[in-house]
Amino acid sequence: HHHMQGRIIAEANEVRRTAWDLIKFGCFFYFTKSVVFDITLTEGESMKPTLNGRGDIVLLDKLTVNLGRIKRGDVVVSSSPVHPQQLICKRVIGIAGDDVLVRKYGELPYYEQVPQGHVWVEGDNKRFSKDSRDYGPIPQQLILGRVLARVWPLTQFQVIRSNLTE
Repeated sequence: HHHMQGRIIAEANEVRRTAWDLIKFGCFFYFTKSVVFDITLTEGESMKPTLNGRGDIVLLDKLTVNLGRIKRGDVVVSSSPVHPQQLICKRVIGIAGDDVLVRKYGELPYYEQVPQGHVWVEGDNKRFSKDSRDYGPIPQQLILGRVLARVWPLTQFQVIRSNLTE
């Protein structure tokens, strides 16, 4: 009887320790997920060839955004300014104060200045991208994170570079 009680206490301690580990991990994960990293699914043709059209999962760096350090060339995920419940994945072409050369199909190119607190975003796949050329510069608050890497599919793991290709 006494032996049995000892085992129950030992098991209870084990459960408690495991629970605490999970809680610690959970808090850590929650913290990193909310402040530092997040992962999200990207869909659509607008970022080819950088990202596939169907269901890439990307790792987001949220710190850069929270610190206000988004640069030209960064690939970012943001809420759509047109459909707030939708996420969009685009490349930052211009930051506040920049004069961006806007090229729209069938129109003469013109310059537009990016206002304070906004960025100009375009898809890498210009022909199949709805972006700032359609809806203008987007508020920086809409940006959820900078894309660091494609993590899924695993066979196509790839660090996503911040670069501007003309």
